[in-house]
Amino acid sequence: MKVDAVLTSDLDMAGAEAQELEEMGYDGLKSIETGHDPFFPLLLATQTTRKIDLTTGIAVAFARSPMTLANVGHDLNAASKGRFCLGLGSQIRPHITKRYSMPWSSPAARMRELILAMRAIWACWHQGEPLEFLGKFYTHTLMTPFFTPTNIEFGPPKVYLAAVGPMMAEVAGEVARSQLMEIAKQKKDDLNAVVERIEYDPNRSCYIMLVKFEDGQNSYYLAPQKINVGDKIVNGSNKEIKVGNSMPLKDIPVGVDIHNVELQPGSGGKIARSAGTSVSISGIDGNYSLIKMTSGEVRKIDSSAMATIGVLSNPDQKNIKIGKAGRSRWMGRRPHTRGVVMNPVDHPHGGGEGKTSGGRSPVSPWGQSAKGLKTRNNKLTNKFIILRRKKRK
Repeated sequence: MKVDAVLTSDLDMAGAEAQELEEMGYDGLKSIETGHDPFFPLLLATQTTRKIDLTTGIAVAFARSPMTLANVGHDLNAASKGRFCLGLGSQIRPHITKRYSMPWSSPAARMRELILAMRAIWACWHQGEPLEFLGKFYTHTLMTPFFTPTNIEFGPPKVYLAAVGPMMAEVAGEVARSQLMEIAKQKKDDLNAVVERIEYDPNRSCYIMLVKFEDGQNSYYLAPQKINVGDKIVNGSNKEIKVGNSMPLKDIPVGVDIHNVELQPGSGGKIARSAGTSVSISGIDGNYSLIKMTSGEVRKIDSSAMATIGVLSNPDQKNIKIGKAGRSRWMGRRPHTRGVVMNPVDHPHGGGEGKTSGGRSPVSPWGQSAKGLKTRNNKLTNKFIILRRKKRK
């Protein structure tokens, strides 16, 4: 399963945090566009990481022109040696027109044309094709050698598109590498919803479901096992113990399988979010529920935190056999060079004779111990761990 972490927007800490997250084993980093530019933290991360994917999740597309996005996408992909993924989203009309002072119309058609325009620009830079893009929303017909990048070794970046509605999802399938699903943190309280459809999401291991609320709004959520199209679900206190319903931990009996559990009330689900997983309540301790993880760890969580009933879908995902290196490459996973075959200047394990690693224990490229060293250092939450996870034999 691919696991991504959100990178801090603090430029003083972004580089060091990216290095730490790579050493912890994360597959990717996402930089979000809220109060800060999403590209600068990733630029710093290119200097301190070697293999982790770097993604904007998301950058507001309609706040920028295709040429601007093509430039920054190309430069970050070159700086990261092919690890950058340009994640785009449309935002909503008020932000585009009132905050960015940019035009808004036909968002799905405009997004399709924006991505095609970027691809035309990249084709001009990388394949030498003439730039003659004439669209309804964007026109690009001028490119001279003076403004053409020369560092084209790693090609253009992958493009991901955040999509919720069916029209934008069609655009993602047509012109983007993949679709970024916006999975809502929790369902709306006391509003009945109907499962419209169950879908495959290439960016996560379990299935997702599109639900429609009574107020007409659609949202995506993680799909548990035994949920079907047409089923009704609801969120809130004192609701029926039924697969798909979400409620506070204090309303859930001991031993019931649950998933998408919040660590803190209102923070959104953090625990049990991958295919076939679930946790359960093993007991009550005052205002806290004791949650037993699949690893054997038992943790105290505020009983006001929300969780969803059921075991997540697609339990057979763990049995999938990749079969060959090519298929793994199609999934966006690049091959990694072992440290022992590198030069000593590139990795602590490099050099030596044969498969020897210089007589030292396994370490990361930066000298951090890679086996047996505990990297968790969060003293503020240690008090909530009642029983540590089982040690591997």
